[in-house]
Amino acid sequence: MKLLRNWLRKFLSLKAAHEPEWVATGSRQPIKGSYQNISSGTLAAATKITIPTQTVNRPAGAAVDVETLPVTCGFAIIQNNGTASVRWTDDGTTPTAAVGMLLIAGAELDYAGDIGAWQAIEVAGGATLDIKLYR
Repeated sequence: MKLLRNWLRKFLSLKAAHEPEWVATGSRQPIKGSYQNISSGTLAAATKITIPTQTVNRPAGAAVDVETLPVTCGFAIIQNNGTASVRWTDDGTTPTAAVGMLLIAGAELDYAGDIGAWQAIEVAGGATLDIKLYR
């Protein structure tokens, strides 16, 4: 009986071949001040994500002493918390109510790509996007 119990314990603890393995992809650091809420009125036209800037002091003798540069962003969490869907693009194409990838109301997009090229438009009135940027 004990042998059977041990065998069953081992058997039942085996993972199925199709079960995904969880992989740590590294730590993402939130960018301070990068939370954005884009409401329905703004999304009536194609809208880009605002990328925060940082001030960089250059060494003495440089052509510019202080320079303002965009913060490097590599990842964004984009939630559609409104009542209408949005369409988005990231390839330079301007999204329309009929063109672009669909992000339905209540959905979340975990986006890793060129955040500066990402833009969205609402399909109908009522969309609201909540966005957080990460390094």
